[in-house]
Amino acid sequence: MARIRRSVILALLSITLILGVFSVQPAAPVAAQEGEGPSITVTGTFVQRSELTIILDNFFSNEPIVLWQTLPDYTVLPIRTIDTNSGGFAQLKWTIDETFPVGTNYITARGEDSGYVAIVEFEIEGGDAPELDPNVTLEFTIQGESQGDIFLIRGYGFDGSEDVAVWLTYPDGTVQDLGRRTANQGEFAFAFQFGGLAPEGLYYITAQGVRSERAGIISLTLNRGDFLQAPEGAFLQVCVPPGPPEEECINEARQLEEILIAGSGFLPGETISLWVTLPTGEVYAIAEITAFGGDFAAFANLPAVISDTPRPRRDGLPVGTHFFSAYGQSSGLRAIAAFELLPGSGF
Repeated sequence: MARIRRSVILALLSITLILGVFSVQPAAPVAAQEGEGPSITVTGTFVQRSELTIILDNFFSNEPIVLWQTLPDYTVLPIRTIDTNSGGFAQLKWTIDETFPVGTNYITARGEDSGYVAIVEFEIEGGDAPELDPNVTLEFTIQGESQGDIFLIRGYGFDGSEDVAVWLTYPDGTVQDLGRRTANQGEFAFAFQFGGLAPEGLYYITAQGVRSERAGIISLTLNRGDFLQAPEGAFLQVCVPPGPPEEECINEARQLEEILIAGSGFLPGETISLWVTLPTGEVYAIAEITAFGGDFAAFANLPAVISDTPRPRRDGLPVGTHFFSAYGQSSGLRAIAAFELLPGSGF
């Protein structure tokens, strides 16, 4: 097995994907008992496009409480910070829109002064789909069926010249607005491309006439693009520090922990592009780094959340097997290393 030379560690590049967000392992709801201990309660209708009420009790008086949500794949999203009243009580309204994935979610509350932590579990269900009209037809022409391919989407059976709202439902139930199209003579057509940020799986495209309310749905399966095949000649390792050469490579870590990305066998001085492929097939760029002497090494933090993606609010590094890739921009050499991301350790 190839080793990364000790001298290259002097050229380490520290990469931070996002600033600190907490990650917790799921736990049963914590409730107050006989007036002691913190509690969090969520009430309302647990479906997309609804409003919930978050109720906090038995924290310190006038204490800031940090709230965050843990999604079904352990991705963590901040909600807000709210102050309790003199009795240690607070509540707020919170909207579950169509961008939140369906499944088991958790809300965690942590007192900034007391250090108290309370967690509540709840299920989010998908919002009601529009009633389908038998006279509406949706179809698509595919230039392949994988990430990066172009889909030509057509719709028929709407009112003449009416606006048609079109949206895309992801495999996990989140929804992306594709805008409005004008149905000239009751028909519309537009091209849509899935990029590397689109996870593989089953998608639904829904179109509904704004005036007629006629609706149609069509499904398609998106496959993973061809980015997991690497030629021989280069080598990549992703380890918990210190990693080689000091220790054997440990290729698993928890959210928010630091990892070492190290490669060898590239051209001396060439620029290396680094990216990570998530368990869903989504791809995130990490950085570009110079391979001094053909080798490189970089530290990176494993965030609970990533914010720079067009996908609405469903952003982050889920637990599971991730594939890190390194590509030499001059040599064309590429190397891939698998790494297992575990849930954060919580408090």
